[in-house]
Amino acid sequence: MSKAFVRKFIIAIFLIVAGVGAFACEMIFTLDAEKSVSMNVIPGSEVKLVKWQSYKLTVEFNEDHRNCKIPASETIFLLNGEKWRVNKETQSLILKNSIEWKEETKTKNIVVIEFVASVAGEQKLQIVRECSKGGYNETITFVVE
Repeated sequence: MSKAFVRKFIIAIFLIVAGVGAFACEMIFTLDAEKSVSMNVIPGSEVKLVKWQSYKLTVEFNEDHRNCKIPASETIFLLNGEKWRVNKETQSLILKNSIEWKEETKTKNIVVIEFVASVAGEQKLQIVRECSKGGYNETITFVVE
């Protein structure tokens, strides 16, 4: 094999691997607390919450591949492995409003999720989108103190 062939092969592999990420969904999370504290939340990280405090989690969903056939409304939010439901008092983060997405542009949707941290300890919020173009599956760990 020639060096030119090997170089082209490596570049082709790199472009394929880099291109796979371009098809996945992108989500940006911002958490606002009652006391006007606002912070960006990175999936995979731990976020400290105060028991009985109210929060607003803003989720911005950007369709990177620009022709997603799966609507934003089919995004699933699981709290500790169970579907997050409005006013379900047995869940550790009490969801105060239904999850209704607003379409900002053809490729950008936003939802503001209001909740109260009612149980101390570690609470895992998993966000899932299933599609053939990579989808989305990330978890945010809330630690309620």
